[in-house]
Amino acid sequence: MNAYQLSGDWRWQLFMSGQETLVAINGEAPKTVGAGVVHQMMGSDPMTPDLKYVSSTCSGTQKHEDAIEKQKEAAVMAGAGMFEQEKSTQESGEARRLRFARETANLMSVSQVSVLHCSSVA
Repeated sequence: MNAYQLSGDWRWQLFMSGQETLVAINGEAPKTVGAGVVHQMMGSDPMTPDLKYVSSTCSGTQKHEDAIEKQKEAAVMAGAGMFEQEKSTQESGEARRLRFARETANLMSVSQVSVLHCSSVA
């Protein structure tokens, strides 16, 4: 779930980094923007009007990529743990059932538990 949320945040940052914003400096903002629209800015001394497009620096995207990579590594380690041999040769039936349930949890069972938890909190 963490990897999914991080991926969504990362994709949003990438989307927003491509969406430049027109900013009016020392002048009135244009009524319309877009292809083919001509903007004329009037000014007076000493303030020179200007229009600029600004965009985000995307400084957080690398941190999100690193966090996503760590989540992938954790998932691989958890998957590999399912194939490790049990060190103890004796295990009660209940302990075996709980271990098997933990190791085979899938997205559906996680979502069902989440829904149950959220409805009991509300």
